[in-house]
Amino acid sequence: MAVVKNDLVTLGKEVETIPVELSYQIIKHFSAGLYTSPNKAVEELVANSYDAWATCVHVILPDNLASADATIWVVDNGESMDEVGFKDLWRIGESNKRDPGRESRERPPIGKFGIGKLATYVLAKELTYLCKKSGKCLAITMDFSKLEAEPGSKKVTLKVRHLSIAEAQRILAPILTSKEIEVIPLFGKDAPKTWTVAAMGQLTTMAQRLTPGRLKMVLRTALPINPQFNLYFNGEQLKAGKIDASLIQKWIIGKEDEVARALRFEVAAKKPPSIVVPSLGRIWGEVELFKDPVTGGKAEIWGRSHGFFVMVRGRLINLHDELFGLETLSHGTFSRFRMVVHADGLDDFLRATRESVAEDEEGVINLRLYLKEKFNEARSKYNTYISEEDAEKSLPKRISSVPRSLSRLPLQLAIKRFLTGDIKKFFLIKVPINLEDMEKEKFLIDLDEATQSDNFFKDVRFEALGLDQGMAIFDASERCFKVNIVHPFFANYCEHTRSHEAFQLLAVSEVLTEAYLLEEGLSTDQVHNIMYRRDRFLRELVFSTQLSAPLVANLLNENRSNPKGLEKAVHEGMKSLGFEITPLAKSGETDGIALARLGVRDEKSGQNENYTVTYDAKSTSGDKVSAKDVGAATIAQHRDDNKADFALVVAPRFDGDGEPESNAVKQAIVNKITLITLPDFITLILVASARPIGFSRLRDEFFEICRGPKDAHEWIEKILHGPLPETHLEDILETIWEMTFDCPDPIKFAAVRERLAAKNNKFKNIKEKEIKEIMESVRRFARDLITIIEDRVFLESTPEIILRHVVAEASRLPAIILKGSMYESFMPDKKELDRKAKIKK
Repeated sequence: MAVVKNDLVTLGKEVETIPVELSYQIIKHFSAGLYTSPNKAVEELVANSYDAWATCVHVILPDNLASADATIWVVDNGESMDEVGFKDLWRIGESNKRDPGRESRERPPIGKFGIGKLATYVLAKELTYLCKKSGKCLAITMDFSKLEAEPGSKKVTLKVRHLSIAEAQRILAPILTSKEIEVIPLFGKDAPKTWTVAAMGQLTTMAQRLTPGRLKMVLRTALPINPQFNLYFNGEQLKAGKIDASLIQKWIIGKEDEVARALRFEVAAKKPPSIVVPSLGRIWGEVELFKDPVTGGKAEIWGRSHGFFVMVRGRLINLHDELFGLETLSHGTFSRFRMVVHADGLDDFLRATRESVAEDEEGVINLRLYLKEKFNEARSKYNTYISEEDAEKSLPKRISSVPRSLSRLPLQLAIKRFLTGDIKKFFLIKVPINLEDMEKEKFLIDLDEATQSDNFFKDVRFEALGLDQGMAIFDASERCFKVNIVHPFFANYCEHTRSHEAFQLLAVSEVLTEAYLLEEGLSTDQVHNIMYRRDRFLRELVFSTQLSAPLVANLLNENRSNPKGLEKAVHEGMKSLGFEITPLAKSGETDGIALARLGVRDEKSGQNENYTVTYDAKSTSGDKVSAKDVGAATIAQHRDDNKADFALVVAPRFDGDGEPESNAVKQAIVNKITLITLPDFITLILVASARPIGFSRLRDEFFEICRGPKDAHEWIEKILHGPLPETHLEDILETIWEMTFDCPDPIKFAAVRERLAAKNNKFKNIKEKEIKEIMESVRRFARDLITIIEDRVFLESTPEIILRHVVAEASRLPAIILKGSMYESFMPDKKELDRKAKIKK
């Protein structure tokens, strides 16, 4: 759509001049900062038409944007401008759109900052407005190139020109005479009383990057959804994208709204149905959940169809932020989730870009809480739908079709023996305890009847049974198998298969194996030990690939600025410390759970000292992580939801440098979580591989006490530079190896302590806990050669081979870590080590 440049800029009679206070630096930094995309700049011009009460807008792009005379046109039938309107237009930073008496209830304006016209600077060097109002045509041109030529000038004078009908038609001939594009009739009996044409010439490099497909998507997705507003692009009417996927369910905000009731948000009586968000006001809209993802494919080409669509005064404010500032949500549900919410109260909290909101306002926080809970409602519905629709729902029937002698009868017999006192404990079978005699009798009668039917097995479902629990259980009360989704084996391998039926079958097989062993006459303890060893095998399949401490340190360093990479590196770091790791890596959840196995504390009660830790890696584009990015309250909630004992957050650095008065540390103290910087986490991993830092010490001195990064740093430095009592590593290894051949029972650390004390008086005061901590540290370098199961230890090779392997791995540690460590005496060149350690300090 080319135009004769001189006509566009000069045609007409000058009737007035308008002084404008504007400098090159202002438009360069202000407009370029606000509009980093040419599509958004065009959208801003259309938004101006909307605010001018236009019912019809045409955006016209030339075929060749690189042509010297290429012109972009925006035509609307809004209220237009006269001389006074032109003066208002070029008052930078001011807008009368929302002055009392001007704001329309039917058409609440989008703009309020008076900066929209600066959007044109990123598109063109020359901007001309042609307007018809009060029966006359006027034109005004801003030539931005003149400001560039005089960067020191802060004033520019614009000329208002009066155009005859013939002159206006001559300027607008390129769009009026086009055969391909039909625009609003600007002249004649059908012409509107007022109209405005914005013509942009001398197009910039950014404008030349405009593509019809992308621009149409932005306009269709981002602009007001209003039946009285019609938008055309190169003659084609643009309408809101329609989603073709089938619905699972649709919710209307404020209609039978269980989330609003749970949050105690008022349900408004107005139509349409709505709720009142505290400190924000009334919101309305709808939620849709689809059977198939609405991401990718056609939906991706024609506009975003999933996520949150937050509308303020009819305009979408979060085009590029489908999460609207929420943390990442479960992808499986989120890709099928669409929520349109009208929240005009957010207008008071909009920033100048009109695409972001003030984060700390109570109204914004309350709205995001409601949005997240509505998503969780949809997620719960989707999980139910999957469980009902998936072919796996037939699994209980398939199990029931197996001969009773292989399925129902072994379980029935084991449960009966338990309730009659013949069996004292199960590993994978859960039976009600403390039943009265009458209750036991009724339970057994019901069990007998169920055994005779084909409905014995009710379900095979997935639940979080606990990190230290087995792969599955059979709940006799519900007659249901439950797969433990936080078991390391499931958590590690479930992502590699689309169907989880294999895990369900494995879980059923594990439970029935326990019943078979009991049926064969093995004692309860024998069966328990066999099942425990099977469970350890499944866990070791996951943990046997543990990286050495130096490699983990390198991995952490390399991924400090990569959020996903850092998350995986922290997994490896926790494994290096000896924890059993279950990565969760699901949206809206903690990164993972770490289990520390310490063994039985009280043989009679069975109470053990095992503890669990939720851990999260935090990384941002900046050098430091803010208190908001840490989200201490959310971290604590994840800890509590997973029934963990502690919570750890690892980040490159924290705002406030970890000082006690910083927000991050204050919130960590309140929520009882531990913050540690990445450099200190790396040091902890290296130190723990060279000095005895067992799970008990980590719990009592680190997780229980350390809150801020400075606490963690000081504790690690104290261990690193503190004195280390003699570990007697060779003696301990030799003693365990001896006991391997002359002790029929598994070797316990308590027995090792007794054997050492009997061999030499120098071991008289050594404690069982100290021996275990030493072996735990050694095992960090020799996982394949040393096995520790709670209070028992096994050597898979000779002490000589273990020491040779450990010393080879330890030699890769930094000199400052090796200095004073339990491996120092084994190093071949101690003098060289001393020299390197001094240099490092």
